[in-house]
Amino acid sequence: MFSFVKCFLFHYIIDMNDIKELINSEKLLELFEKYKYIILILVILVALLLIRFFLISEQTITEVIKDEKPKSVFDDSIIYYINLDRATRRRYYIENMFRKNDIVANRISAVDAQLIDIDDIKYKKYFKPHPEGLWHVSAYDYYKQDPKHKGHFGAFLSHMKTYEIFLKTNKKYAIIFEDDMEMEDFKPIVNAHYGYIPDDWDMILLSYNISHEQGDAGKFQLENNILKINGNFTSMGAYIIKRDAVKMLLRELEDHTWLIDWKIGDLALEGRFNVYGIFPPFVCQPAQKFIHIKSLGIDYKGSCSTEMGGMFVTNSE
Repeated sequence: MFSFVKCFLFHYIIDMNDIKELINSEKLLELFEKYKYIILILVILVALLLIRFFLISEQTITEVIKDEKPKSVFDDSIIYYINLDRATRRRYYIENMFRKNDIVANRISAVDAQLIDIDDIKYKKYFKPHPEGLWHVSAYDYYKQDPKHKGHFGAFLSHMKTYEIFLKTNKKYAIIFEDDMEMEDFKPIVNAHYGYIPDDWDMILLSYNISHEQGDAGKFQLENNILKINGNFTSMGAYIIKRDAVKMLLRELEDHTWLIDWKIGDLALEGRFNVYGIFPPFVCQPAQKFIHIKSLGIDYKGSCSTEMGGMFVTNSE
């Protein structure tokens, strides 16, 4: 563009005497008439240069602001924690953990497995005839084998209850905890990783476990400390979920053929549900401490500083 201006100036030789005569008002109109096309072109060129400068500046400022202000899932979310009415020690523990992490959470009264009669007609819709599950039994038979196993069913019903309560709000995301979680710097860590998670996510796991068998059978990808989980996992101890994903799970999980986390893993393996996990998981649950994925060379083992006892230990209540 500058070469274009230079070409015009050299092509039309401006007499220095003409410039001096600019101070003579009688000559001003005459000179303007003589060079009006050159002046017009120069004005247009300067205007274009200014417009281009301001557009580039605006774009640069926008990019800087975007980089300095990472998107946050907390902007439009509600936080829940699931806790049995009789588990007062766990309630005190998790609420103290929330205060340390500047978290305001809503308590969900968990479904008490000790009070569940799985033969009750209201649970019939969950136990449809189906092929045998992972351990060569159906979910119904597994719960009948040992009263302790009903804890899994209580957890399933508690998460489903939480989903129904969440859908009564206008929030886009739910952040859900079980009551034996341990965490530090929760919000900064989530914010630091959230920008690297693809927009197609349905669920973000913050605490999870992947066994050797699960790691070998699934399809996993790891990039920027974000693990794409196309396969089975265990633990629903801490996760973030989208509103539309909750609606889907309420439909899909009603056919309760196996444990809730395994069922979600099946949906992920089928490509129908996008699950990502922050790696390594920074929210700790006593029962979930390892991730083994041979294809990615991952052999992770973690530990919690406080042991709340897990699902089957009643003295943690």
